[in-house]
Amino acid sequence: MGIRRTGIGSSRLTGLTKNLLESGIVRMSSYRDIDWSFLRSGEGDVDLFFTYGKTFATTHASELMESAVRDGRHIRVTVLHPDAPTDLKIVYALSFKIDVAELDRRVDDVVTLWREAAHSAHGAERLTLEGIKTVLPYTFYRWGNNMWVVLNVAGQGRVGKIPAVLCSRTGRDTGLFDWVQTDIGNCRTQGILTNLEVTS
Repeated sequence: MGIRRTGIGSSRLTGLTKNLLESGIVRMSSYRDIDWSFLRSGEGDVDLFFTYGKTFATTHASELMESAVRDGRHIRVTVLHPDAPTDLKIVYALSFKIDVAELDRRVDDVVTLWREAAHSAHGAERLTLEGIKTVLPYTFYRWGNNMWVVLNVAGQGRVGKIPAVLCSRTGRDTGLFDWVQTDIGNCRTQGILTNLEVTS
């Protein structure tokens, strides 16, 4: 007996549209297809969250800090905390196929890149560096009331079609943007997300 295929009814599509609107999801894409021009848009402060993001920092840190000074924006960058528990560092190191010492070097390199970019732009006061001491299932790139949320994968590295979700602030706890911001806020409250010195 064959399987009968049915289309999605208009009522279900209407419900799906309503759910998407409530979630604040604007578009589905992949990490490698993200248009990074928002970094130069001047539309609000920028908030970046990743394990260390060396390629991103090498490519964008100077440009972002210069735009922050020019446009009066603030940049916040969160990476793995240098004093994170060893067990956590081992998990990340294994996923990147490196040892803990190399992971520490990469995190330190990225922190240095951001510090140097801030000082070169004469904008140290426009940069906040934070360190995370736990595992979260996503990275994100926020500007103003918009955010790309990128799912983490078992094998680290931004290769292949890694899902990325563009979302906007909704003001509701059903919104993806809002949920991520609440989750990060909880990490700060719990003391597992803390400030790092910008000057060093």
